[in-house]
Amino acid sequence: MVAHHCIQEGMPKKLVLNLCHIARSSFYDKPVSETQKSGRAISTSTKKQTGGCEADSVIVDHIKHLLAQPFVDYGYLKTTFFLRDEKKYIINPKKVYRLMKENGLLNTGKGVRNTTLRQWVKELVPKPMTEFSYFEFDIKYIYIQGKRSNAQVLTVIDVFSRWNMGHIIKWNIRQQDVILLFNEIFDKYDLPHQFYVRNDNGSHRGGGPLCSRLSAAVFSR
Repeated sequence: MVAHHCIQEGMPKKLVLNLCHIARSSFYDKPVSETQKSGRAISTSTKKQTGGCEADSVIVDHIKHLLAQPFVDYGYLKTTFFLRDEKKYIINPKKVYRLMKENGLLNTGKGVRNTTLRQWVKELVPKPMTEFSYFEFDIKYIYIQGKRSNAQVLTVIDVFSRWNMGHIIKWNIRQQDVILLFNEIFDKYDLPHQFYVRNDNGSHRGGGPLCSRLSAAVFSR
């Protein structure tokens, strides 16, 4: 109030702010009312690296779908890199934090994340009664600090024992990489004649030679 009064009386603004020890960046010529928020208005859309913009509601949907995946428990920083690298958004961690906080997606222990997509998967997974009867495989992302980019990790596990049957890490995992990994597993382990293999697309029964062990649907990522 003193600074505003002195400036209105004709004293130089710079001198007044120096005498009052007020930073120029935090001083507003017009007092802000209790109902008026200072600064720029909060954005409701985000630019894409490929051009154009998308509504923030679309970004929130991407985040919800990401966090609904099994074994994904990202905070706002990892989620930011996912949105930049995979969805090609021009977005900073501060905005991702705000969107996640507003929608209860932060892992604070207080909010409840949307796990609707996870629940129906549990109903589809049978309970194996012995080892080497049911396998799962999936590709996950890990952030490589030195490269400032995400690598991909393909892992195959035995559901009954949670044993890691094999895994590979590459920048980009293709269909042929999946086939090669399963070939190594078949050579390393004495597997039963029939078993199930499951990924995000559902379960598939396997048995016999390699060509019949994994149906084409298994490689439909």
